[in-house]
Amino acid sequence: MLKNAWAVCLFISTLCGGHVAAQKMPADTIWRKYSKDSVVCEFYAGEPFRIPKQEFYLTFDVGAIAWTGASLPADFSIKPLNSGFYALGWHSRWRLGGEEAHHMVSLGIEAAWYNHVFEKDLRMEVQNETLLMQPLGLPLKRSKFTMFQGSLPFSYQWHGIDKNNNRRGWNFSVGGFVGYGLADYTKVVYEDTNGYKRKEKRTGEYFTKALRYGVAASFGKGDWQLFARYHLQPVFESGHGAPEVQTFVVGLRLQRAE
Repeated sequence: MLKNAWAVCLFISTLCGGHVAAQKMPADTIWRKYSKDSVVCEFYAGEPFRIPKQEFYLTFDVGAIAWTGASLPADFSIKPLNSGFYALGWHSRWRLGGEEAHHMVSLGIEAAWYNHVFEKDLRMEVQNETLLMQPLGLPLKRSKFTMFQGSLPFSYQWHGIDKNNNRRGWNFSVGGFVGYGLADYTKVVYEDTNGYKRKEKRTGEYFTKALRYGVAASFGKGDWQLFARYHLQPVFESGHGAPEVQTFVVGLRLQRAE
């Protein structure tokens, strides 16, 4: 009796398994043994994962910054691995096509911080409408220049589905952003002559470009992506002694759908 029950369940499992595979749906088989002489088996065919027609999602970016340019003076050199990029975004994306489509377009809003840590013990200052790197007279533990901006990121995205057909797989995106500079400031950390740790922060006009725009791309799996972005506009306005450089960022992104 027991052997016959197992044989029947195995036959049904084979049929169901073939049907599920053809439909690309995951299937779970639950075996429950109620007594020595009877076996009850249940089959579950899950719904296939589909790219939603529209969804909202959050992103958190962490990256490293580099300045690119043919004429970067040594005094303005920054430490790429110490210069951090942080961004928090809220986005909406829409599927292009029917239920089987994998293509989406996205538009969002973002707050981003660009923290540039200088190589030398110099502080960026403005004197007579000119941007200069000046010594403080004491060894600095850190000298950085931060730009805070709001942006509208946009992208085309392709989303794959994993082999179990129940969640997102590999994905990539290409797009860009348009932003506006909201605040710039410098900050230095040092020890004074008495050995006390001091911090000085100065917010003001550092002749950065107010309108900021660039291109971006990402590649990853599930909720994690590697991303890169490049500013097409120079960081600083011309005519104030600042170098003509662009910003390049590479880092890691975590995104979570709501």
